[in-house]
Amino acid sequence: MKPTTEHPELLATIRVARTLQVLLMVGLAAFSAFAWWTFDQKGGVATEGILTWVLLALVGLNVPVFFVLRSVLLRRARDDYSRRDPARFAARYQAGCLVQAAILEGVGLFGAVTYMLEGTLLALGIAGTMVGLLGLLLPSEGAVNALLEDAP
Repeated sequence: MKPTTEHPELLATIRVARTLQVLLMVGLAAFSAFAWWTFDQKGGVATEGILTWVLLALVGLNVPVFFVLRSVLLRRARDDYSRRDPARFAARYQAGCLVQAAILEGVGLFGAVTYMLEGTLLALGIAGTMVGLLGLLLPSEGAVNALLEDAP
């Protein structure tokens, strides 16, 4: 039997985590669109400044942190489920989803602000990539079942 079938309360956790991540994704997409519109309205002259380099460093630092943190948080949540504590699993899973989404959103917002101030298309591309990653990593019942399938 699937873990989400055994513990229907997990479905509520997945819905909440998914909703929060969708809201972060929509907010980032809306702000990125606003940044694009604002830059276009002020004449659209691109300048390469220090913010673009800071953004690249931020991406370089946060991508490894994101994947390591994701792995650690999911492993800890899975251990809670293995200990027959689905409520604690649900809390950790939801917190982990929110933390990983916040990391991606932060990088994306910095990219949108960088584009708004400097007009570097790379910055807007990074913001768009973060929106895409948030969409790809949306919590789902299938992802939770796959995570918990191998749990002892």
